Amino acid sequence: MSSNEAVYIDEVIDRAIKLCDNLPPHYQNFRAVMEECKDRLSHGVLRLAVMGMFKRGKSSFINTLLGMDILPTSVIPVTSIPTTITYGKTLRCIIRFYNKKPDLVVQESAGRISLCLMEHVAEENNPQNRLCVSEAVVECPNSFLENGTVLIDTPGFGSTYIHNTKTTLDLLTQCDAVLFLLSADPPFTQTEVEFLKEVKKAIPRIFFILNKIDLLTVDELEKIDAFLKGVLSKNLDFPVDTNIFHISAKIGQTLKNLPENNPAWRLSGISSIKTGIIDFMVREKYFTLSQAISDRFKGAVSDALARLDVDYKELAAPVDEARKEYEWIIHHSGSIQKKIDRERGMIDVELKAFSDFVDKTIDTQKGDLQQKAATALQTVLAGVMLRKSSLAHTVHAAFEQHASALFDHLFLQITDVVNKPLNKAILLHINEFVKLHEEIKKSAPSASISVKKIEALCDDIEIHSDPLWSIEGVAVAFQQIKLPYCGIFASDKTRRKRYQECFTMAITEIINRNIIRLSLHVKELINISYKEFKRGLDSGFDELMAAMGIVMEEKKKIIDNFELEIKDRLAEIENRKNAFKKITESM
Repeated sequence: MSSNEAVYIDEVIDRAIKLCDNLPPHYQNFRAVMEECKDRLSHGVLRLAVMGMFKRGKSSFINTLLGMDILPTSVIPVTSIPTTITYGKTLRCIIRFYNKKPDLVVQESAGRISLCLMEHVAEENNPQNRLCVSEAVVECPNSFLENGTVLIDTPGFGSTYIHNTKTTLDLLTQCDAVLFLLSADPPFTQTEVEFLKEVKKAIPRIFFILNKIDLLTVDELEKIDAFLKGVLSKNLDFPVDTNIFHISAKIGQTLKNLPENNPAWRLSGISSIKTGIIDFMVREKYFTLSQAISDRFKGAVSDALARLDVDYKELAAPVDEARKEYEWIIHHSGSIQKKIDRERGMIDVELKAFSDFVDKTIDTQKGDLQQKAATALQTVLAGVMLRKSSLAHTVHAAFEQHASALFDHLFLQITDVVNKPLNKAILLHINEFVKLHEEIKKSAPSASISVKKIEALCDDIEIHSDPLWSIEGVAVAFQQIKLPYCGIFASDKTRRKRYQECFTMAITEIINRNIIRLSLHVKELINISYKEFKRGLDSGFDELMAAMGIVMEEKKKIIDNFELEIKDRLAEIENRKNAFKKITESM
């Protein structure tokens, strides 16, 4: 990558950092990553993480590489806190803490530094980081580190300490390349394969180092080397000619007092590692560093974009929610209005049905009423003198009493029959009103609508026999009767029969006329009851729709106020999102 491209990346990072200005505190993590990328790019710092399963000899390897016993080693898993080894003019160790405890600094003595690290980063002395160590840094005056290389000793994965594996995986985003240690006991495990899959996703450059070759013969080393390359190629898609460094940290430990140009160093393989890494630093450092920084920077930009999306949605959520509620209320209002119209229409249908029901009910009683009237007439004629001059008046008075009693009974019977379905029909309307009221209360909890007032309408709906209603036309009908002449020799039986035929015609007319009158009167009573009920129900329906209207107005005001309040903030977030997207597209 050319220097012009480097400047371009630097400018892009500056633009991204500028976009983080005036953003809430939760964006500072993204800004910190961007600033770290800028700093690493400007200083050329290459972070090499030393990774591997527990007991692969990572700490021993780093000690041998540096030529001094700084990092603690043990027969059990040691490292639980990553240790960063960077260049410094003097040897010293810095332990930093999460709980605002002052930094612990140990200087110049490798032995004391090793003991300090053992106390603070070793799992056995600091289980699950109970000491709240945030960072362990060793500054070392070593030529290998002087060119900007930083080594990171990571916790071994695959042990019973599952949190160590997580800690190591979390480090991947902070590293540029990895020195991955394997060993001959065994040479490769499925756990290592699965872990390497995660490493490969995040790290552009991985060096493979086979440790503990002092345990192998030459033939065994060749077989294991071929086996490892086969696994890397077949299971992880690495090139078949992937280079694997062969070392023995144990042998290297015995040579630490010898100068680096001593031929004995070649036996440990450490010199080949240094040569390989130095060669990498010369040929590929900037490319790998730029790629790693670019990936990390893209990740920070992507995270910032995702967070802006979240903030945008959270800021717009009340408006979106209010708008959904408003649209739901509009839709629901139309649905409720249709139900109300249906209820109102049902009342007209029910009135027609009750009219037919009254006619049918009275019609079924008509024959029985005629029969009872005829029987009453026979009874009257049997108990009076058959004097032609006064007979019509006498029968009229007696029959009118009988007929009134018959119609009063029929009136009571009809009201009793009608009131049952009438009450049921009205109760259905009230129940529907209650349901609509409950629906509206979901949208308008504050709406004050009296359901009891509507329920009370049922109390006055029943019809009753009317004491002011009486049969009519009896006198007129009897006045029009012209009794036939029977002669002085006609028997009482003959006279009674002929007179009864005349009276029966009048009585039939009286019954038919008053049945029609009673039917009309009962229908009128039903209409009056329904009219009063409908007036009260309509009033309740109007209140329901008025409540819906008020809620709609309130929701619309809330939406307008929300939109006015957050409009500029949403626009600002959208502008930053577009700016971050342009940065992403430009890389």
